[in-house]
Amino acid sequence: MDDIAAAAGVTKPVLYRHFPSKRALVQEVLDDGISRLRESLAKAVAEADSPRRQVELGFTAFFQFIESEPGAHDLLFAGNVWTQSGFAQELAEFKTGMAERVSLLINVGGIDERRRRFYGAAVVGMCDQAVSQWVRDGCEPSAEEAARDLTDLIWTGLRNLPEHREQPTA
Repeated sequence: MDDIAAAAGVTKPVLYRHFPSKRALVQEVLDDGISRLRESLAKAVAEADSPRRQVELGFTAFFQFIESEPGAHDLLFAGNVWTQSGFAQELAEFKTGMAERVSLLINVGGIDERRRRFYGAAVVGMCDQAVSQWVRDGCEPSAEEAARDLTDLIWTGLRNLPEHREQPTA
């Protein structure tokens, strides 16, 4: 809290007037980051003129958000702040919510809702790991190129799923 107060140019008592605890401060920072990311993604997807473009613009907005805010990936996705501060439930709810939103964009013939949610979770996990590698690589290639590459990978995979799969028998 001393470091945060100093960085903000206020005293520790002033900081505690706004945030009664470290947990409250972390909660506010996490909530703000999630809110800004969701707004950015919603705006990007709304500007798309096709489902594929929705995917690409969503990924581009995500990569640009991470690039424009140093530390945002670690804070929002690496999990260390979440779990160390007792926010594991919030992390799980955030990722589940993102997977649910993504699953609504998946339009593959013959799949049921459970499988659609499964694919949504897979896309979110793939994106999380891809952006982690991208950050380790110094945010190269550009956010736009990284988003295009990830879109190609995911779009090709989803578009080539069989229309219907037999359910395994017990």
